[in-house]
Amino acid sequence: MRRLSISLLLVVLLATIGFDWTLDRLFVELQPNDSDRLGPYRVMVEALADSVEQGADIDSLIQAWPSDASAQLSTLDTQQLALPAALRDNLNRGESLTLETDTGISLIVPTDASTQALTLSISSDASKAEAALRVALTLLFYTGIVVLILLWVYPLVTRLHTLSKAAKSFGTGNLGARVPLNRYSLINNIETEFNAMAERIAVLVEDNRLLSSAVSHDLRTPIARLRFGLDALSEEENPKVQAKYLQRISNDLAEMEHLVEVLLDYARLEKQKQALPLQPTSLVPLISDRINAVFIDAANQVQWIPPQQAIWVMANERYLDMAINNVLQNAQRYGNNLIKVSLHADKTSAKRVWLTIEDDGPGIPVEERERVLKPFERGRANIERARPATASVASSSGFGMGLAIVQRIAEWHNAMLTLNTSDDLGGASIGLGFQLCDAADAAASKPALEKS
Repeated sequence: MRRLSISLLLVVLLATIGFDWTLDRLFVELQPNDSDRLGPYRVMVEALADSVEQGADIDSLIQAWPSDASAQLSTLDTQQLALPAALRDNLNRGESLTLETDTGISLIVPTDASTQALTLSISSDASKAEAALRVALTLLFYTGIVVLILLWVYPLVTRLHTLSKAAKSFGTGNLGARVPLNRYSLINNIETEFNAMAERIAVLVEDNRLLSSAVSHDLRTPIARLRFGLDALSEEENPKVQAKYLQRISNDLAEMEHLVEVLLDYARLEKQKQALPLQPTSLVPLISDRINAVFIDAANQVQWIPPQQAIWVMANERYLDMAINNVLQNAQRYGNNLIKVSLHADKTSAKRVWLTIEDDGPGIPVEERERVLKPFERGRANIERARPATASVASSSGFGMGLAIVQRIAEWHNAMLTLNTSDDLGGASIGLGFQLCDAADAAASKPALEKS
């Protein structure tokens, strides 16, 4: 809106000042010079005054003057003429006067023969022409202002119409409707915000669809097992068999409870984003702690050599811990023997650091990489061979939520998430690229973090 307001102000000011100056100069150029226009008349009336002084009859001269001429000759008593003192003195000295009236211009030339003066009244055609010129230039001024403002308004109206069409299309259910951005648009910020809003709404609608689908799909199986177990329990009298059925019912209830917790956690992620505080966070100890927690009872061998220097990134420690935890769990579940964890600098940007977690499992096929980042989506090739997560760490990977949560958290942190194939181990290679924070910010926050 600021850009729009400034551009409107500049257009109005430049149009007003520019047109006013241009038309003023044009008026001056088109306006005839009074001295050039009155020169022949002045010579004529002065010649008549000379002839009167030499004895010519003034009345005869007036009668002989053509009645249909554009200038009419008459006499005027100079004693009855109301003039300022300075002009009267000029007239008494025999100087001619030029007076402009409502009806035209009068040339007054005194004569020595009497107190009368010859007066040549010129018609006001020139004054009418001047008035017509003023009207024409005034109309041209306002027309120019209107045209210039219309030229400014047209692209704005066009962009608003495009925005309106996109909003209408989005409102009718086309969640992919977006406004094509143009950096020269006067409402570029509004269009950008609309696209961001539409993207968030589309994500929320898709998440709700997936959550509904997950509830109907993943809860149906344990509910069916519960019903079967309860029916079998009611018909069984053997205490050992009853205990077995009770244990299965307990496991099904635990699975349902865990699924509900995963659903609620994912539903809360979008809400938490609005108040997500970011602060300098030491990345190396966080990774080490997660590795120790995830692989405490695991059969996998972990290769992790922590860097000696501290690496600080702008992050929310709780959600960063959750993202790293989910990626490590993914490697623990699908890897065979070896897990490789490494930190390295970005080759193209000195302000980014990459956390890469590789395994020697089956990997993620290229055609499935985009799909597995969505909630409740799991790679088909990995479903059968996935091992249970370690008992010490709660897992959402079994429901296909692990990488979806990592993707969402990476977006919040302006981080990059990549899915590739490990060159060394042959399995999946999952990378998280984080923005490094300034050394000054990290140093300022370090004492507070150590104290806490």
